[in-house]
This record gives sequence, structure tokens and C-alpha cells, in this order.
Amino acid sequence: MPEKFLIKKATELSFLTIFKAIKFGLIFLAITGIAYCIYATVVQPHTSHRIETKKEYIQNKVEYNYPEDKNFFLGIKLMGFKFGVSK
Repeated sequence: MPEKFLIKKATELSFLTIFKAIKFGLIFLAITGIAYCIYATVVQPHTSHRIETKKEYIQNKVEYNYPEDKNFFLGIKLMGFKFGVSK
């Protein structure tokens, strides 16, 4: 014969119940994380638009590093500004 339903028993918050809920949540997060990693490494690169390899996009990403002045400088340089004496 089935057990009678008691609201007190259904809402019981013992240590064991809380432990099982946390354990279930952590296992769920681990499986979800592994599934996302597989999706991000295997599925997404094959289905996303390949903008990154277009010539125009690569040209826009190029950063030019100009050489520093070869002149004499005695002082301090902060955030691109020179404070001191230069030739």
C-alpha cells in the first residue's frame, strides 16, 4: 500500500536533502560545461561565419608600431607624453 502524502515530509530540509540537491546541481553544471566545451571546439567553428579570414578584416586589425625617435631625450615619458629635455 502506498505511503500517505505528508507536506511536512515533502518539504523536509535536512542535511542529506541539501547535500543531494547541491550534488545534483554540481553534476548538472559539470555535464553542461563539458557539452559547451565540445560545442565550442567542434561544432561552432564549422557553423559560424568566417569573417576573420577575409582580407579586409585582417587589414583592419593590423596595428602599426612606429619606431621611437632616435633623438636624445632626458626626462620621463608618461602615457605617450614626454616631460624633459630632448634634442
